[in-house]
Amino acid sequence: MIQLQGIDHIYLSVSELSRSEAFYDLLLGEVLGHRKNRFALNGEPHVHYFNAHFGLVLRPARVQQAHQPYAPGLHHLCLRVDHASEVRAVAQALQQRGVACTPATRMPDYAPDYVATYLDDPDGIRLEVTNLRGERRERHDTWLAEGPDSPVAVVQRQLDAYNARDLPAWLVTYAPDASQYAFPATLLAQGHAQISERMAPRFADPLLHARLLSRTVRGDLVIDDESVARPFDDGPGWVALQAIYQVQGGLIRNAVFNFGARLPAERGDSLTA
Repeated sequence: MIQLQGIDHIYLSVSELSRSEAFYDLLLGEVLGHRKNRFALNGEPHVHYFNAHFGLVLRPARVQQAHQPYAPGLHHLCLRVDHASEVRAVAQALQQRGVACTPATRMPDYAPDYVATYLDDPDGIRLEVTNLRGERRERHDTWLAEGPDSPVAVVQRQLDAYNARDLPAWLVTYAPDASQYAFPATLLAQGHAQISERMAPRFADPLLHARLLSRTVRGDLVIDDESVARPFDDGPGWVALQAIYQVQGGLIRNAVFNFGARLPAERGDSLTA
């Protein structure tokens, strides 16, 4: 399934471009750190504010009428900062610049940690600045962690195939052009042919086994801390491994392996699962 990455840009038609530009220079430029440029389309001037996440464009309106928030169309535009303290800082900075806005206020009817300030632009468009709440943070971190093609499901399939010593089943969890690296960035193998050639001796090893100790999911990244069976001069044992998988489109695109020290006996006292 195609995942929407975000809102690319928003266009606002404004009744008086110079007046709105002065307002958004303060809000987006001075207070919220956006950059700005100008361009023309069909002979009409446009003002573009942008940061790393999205853009907002002002253009002259062709119809002069008051904004009606309860008519079909835009009700309000909500901008988000990271923390509640930043919402308070935004409200204070706007007030210091003579821009009318509400005090930063907690809104428990929306969420326990919801804090927001409200203001109107020169055309009466209602604007809100709020914080990234705990629920939204959790949603972001776990959104891709569900379903058969989720990053965590794909990584678990490769671990199960690894421990089953099933090289074909393990290999198909990787994209055909996937890459494997030794931490931090030494290329080990790229593409199914090289990865299969590299791993075939390991899959033939009767000691082949990995134990999952902990797992962290961050968007399309899955970070597994494992103990992995290895032969040593004094017999078989376990070594620490951190494996970082990037999963996109239901397949592992990149894998980075960071091998650590041999683990104490109590961390891996048997080579049976």
